[in-house]
Amino acid sequence: MHLYAKVIISFFFLLLLTRIMGKKQMSQLTHFNYITGITLGSLSASVITEKHIPLYQGLLAVGIWSGLTLLLGFISTKSRSVKRMIDGAPMILIRHGRVDQKALASTKITIDDMILLLRQKDVFSVSEVDLAILESNGSISIYKKQEQTPAAKYIPTQIVADGQALKKNLNELGLSESWLLHELAKTGGRNTRIKDIFYAEVLGDGSLHVERYTGR
Repeated sequence: MHLYAKVIISFFFLLLLTRIMGKKQMSQLTHFNYITGITLGSLSASVITEKHIPLYQGLLAVGIWSGLTLLLGFISTKSRSVKRMIDGAPMILIRHGRVDQKALASTKITIDDMILLLRQKDVFSVSEVDLAILESNGSISIYKKQEQTPAAKYIPTQIVADGQALKKNLNELGLSESWLLHELAKTGGRNTRIKDIFYAEVLGDGSLHVERYTGR
């Protein structure tokens, strides 16, 4: 097949795949997405440039790779343990103005790298930070120390996602799953179940922001 024809066919095939795979490749570039994108590009280039590879075999390989990516993405939406395995988990780097040196070492980030990330958030002193979290896509989220009084009871924290209680986050706040059920009952009745909740977070004053699944 002529090279130009292979380029045109591969272009529209990749365009179709990117539409199917959605926007996560660009907007939430985790390590897994990054590797997937590079490999997908490499496979596509091989389809076009390698004359000994039939077009249908090359497109099939690209399709299988994309299908596996979609499959893992779907499984990760149903299992938080699989999601953590693929994308990693957020890490707390600074707590109450003190750097967690073990967390810093485990993420392979130097203190200079962290200071750079802080400056990009307009923070120029570690002492200004109450909580700094390294997200799974490599960005950093900052919660500054509050100067106003009275101080907030909690740092706003996600505690339910996709119908599952985030036990690690609850433990960080010194809260239990029974406390969560009790608070959810206040907002939706005694029979409210965690699996009925799409998203919930603790606010600074200890109240909950709750969003239930729609269409159930």
